[in-house]
Amino acid sequence: MKGNKTMDRLTGKTSIVTGAGEGIGRAIARMFAHEGAQVVIANRNEAKGKETVELIKDAGGQATFIRTDVTDTEDVKRLVEETVAIYGKLDVLCNSHGVYGLDTREISDLPEGDWDLMMDTNAKGVFLTTKYAVPAMRTAGGGSIVNISSIAALAKSAQPAYAASKGAVNAFTKGVATQVAEFNIRANVISPSTIETDRRTELAQSAQYKNDFLAHTSEDEAAGSVEIINRVLPGFGEPDDIAYAAVYLASDESAYVTATVLPVDGGTTRTRTD
Repeated sequence: MKGNKTMDRLTGKTSIVTGAGEGIGRAIARMFAHEGAQVVIANRNEAKGKETVELIKDAGGQATFIRTDVTDTEDVKRLVEETVAIYGKLDVLCNSHGVYGLDTREISDLPEGDWDLMMDTNAKGVFLTTKYAVPAMRTAGGGSIVNISSIAALAKSAQPAYAASKGAVNAFTKGVATQVAEFNIRANVISPSTIETDRRTELAQSAQYKNDFLAHTSEDEAAGSVEIINRVLPGFGEPDDIAYAAVYLASDESAYVTATVLPVDGGTTRTRTD
């Protein structure tokens, strides 16, 4: 984390963070705990998820790991049930799971299975966690849903399946926000630009990326320089940049904010008019 000072902005809140085994999800989980939340780490990879728990506990925070496949209905139901059983309630759901980098080839060469995996994980996973979290939040008297999307859904993208899956998250979140407002539940989206994570580095160096993506994308675009040119602030963002925004949307400070898509992108999407 960029700063170590805590303001206890999430004290007393119980949160679920999906995809918290690494990258953005791990940064969000650690910052939630740093701000006083009890954090449930929902991750498919058990080793990585438990590592996040240990990092939080070593820093004095409270965290529990529950292995979860967000595309599996029974897994998600169990996630919410066990969270409530352990901590007594659920206040915050942050969906930071996701897959990308599968649609780096031409759309005519994209396997149907890759499309399905992208949609199931990125879109259906958000639907399932929300479906089962909302009743628990209603019982708790309200809550906040924070979904991590991407500027790929807002601006030019050479990855159509990924952009479509994240566009679905944006539209879904706004619809849910409209439905659940009467129960004192808010739902918002954070749309990051390129964030420096180990996964991004692995993808950029992979053979599939180099062979498929570069075949129909200019070298400047592939290197990220087009995004950099469109950005006001220099360089790529860091996971903590997204985590700070997530803390705000999860906290009572954003009590009058819902159905909003918040770009955290260094100004990349500033020229959008739609």
